[in-house]
Amino acid sequence: MKYGWRGIGLPDQRDLLFSYQQTFVCESVPRVKFLISPPVVDQGDLGSCVFFALCYAMESMQLTENKIPINPSQLFAYYRYRSSYADVNRDDGAFIRDAIKSFAQGVCLEEDWPYVLRNFAKWPGEQALGKLKPIRLNHTMLFILRRI
Repeated sequence: MKYGWRGIGLPDQRDLLFSYQQTFVCESVPRVKFLISPPVVDQGDLGSCVFFALCYAMESMQLTENKIPINPSQLFAYYRYRSSYADVNRDDGAFIRDAIKSFAQGVCLEEDWPYVLRNFAKWPGEQALGKLKPIRLNHTMLFILRRI
């Protein structure tokens, strides 16, 4: 059973409203901020779309800022979310706010915990946990998420 997008979850007093005002240096600057995009990946039959969006936004942000992007493990991020907020054996999707909180705790790389559908309920293991990369969310990433 698929549940699709689950929204932002319950209100949280720590939530910050994000807003921006579009400004232009001059009329010759394009009105659309260009976005360098990583390749699109098929999530298969899992409800991990929120984590694909987070990973995509993070990689896009890094490419846009001329940094070498890391390739975070969507499966690890989804497992970590479910171990904190849900049942690891159920594929119920995620609330965006809770997914961001979970994502910000760190993710391992795709090479350490690849996206293999049959492994969605398996413990990633100490090897993957030992290689966690801290994730610092910033306004660029949140802006990108609004565009996805």
